[in-house]
Amino acid sequence: MDFLIGIIILAILLCLPIDLYKYEIPDIISNGLILIGILVHSYLIIYEKILFSDLLISLGFGSFVGLGLFFSGNWGGGDAKLLIGVSAAGAALKNTLPFIIEYTINLILAGGIYSIFVVYFYSLKNYQKLKKEPYIKELFILTAAFSIIFLPAGMIFLVLLTMYLSYIIQKKYFDKEINTKDLVEGDWVVEKIYHNKKLIYSPRKIGLLKKDIRLIQKYKKSVKVKGGIAFAPAFFIAIIFTLNYPDIIFDLFLARI
Repeated sequence: MDFLIGIIILAILLCLPIDLYKYEIPDIISNGLILIGILVHSYLIIYEKILFSDLLISLGFGSFVGLGLFFSGNWGGGDAKLLIGVSAAGAALKNTLPFIIEYTINLILAGGIYSIFVVYFYSLKNYQKLKKEPYIKELFILTAAFSIIFLPAGMIFLVLLTMYLSYIIQKKYFDKEINTKDLVEGDWVVEKIYHNKKLIYSPRKIGLLKKDIRLIQKYKKSVKVKGGIAFAPAFFIAIIFTLNYPDIIFDLFLARI
């Protein structure tokens, strides 16, 4: 089973530099991981008596989570396909729970921590500009004060501060104006587009389709698209965490009993 872990780690490592540089996860890597996972498990089902239901459960769960986050507008298509690839390649791996469930739990934890780190990294990097935004100073002061006086209230203000910083950074530093010639399928256009006061495109959660791109390019030279963070690092953190702490939820639960 070490071979399967190796394949998953290799695929994520190949995605890392591309996602950090271009903010996309190549389909060829995700699709390749899905194909290899299915082929390897087909062999294991025939010759090693691995249950076919293990593959169905793993793929079903990975697809449900990945596509759910994609269609809700929280993930790009590349992130969804990579999770499906991990579910295909990791179907035969199991601890207390199937590997894909443990991995997804760790991915959610890693993704949350990583996203918060990115928010505060950009906040510190752009501190001089951010401190001029309304309510930023007040939220900082209230967070610091209540953290000293009454920690639970301080944590609430910390959450509010983080959410507000996330909103500002998204609007100020992630959303960007690009030439319509550079649009690709899946890009998230953030505003409605009109031509001669007629609505020609309304943003959808799954991003642009090819027909949308052709239509927009016909009437517009540039549009504002939603940017975001490269999420491949969270996939990598999650796989390392899963290998070292596969049953973290059970461990935390049992520690409270």
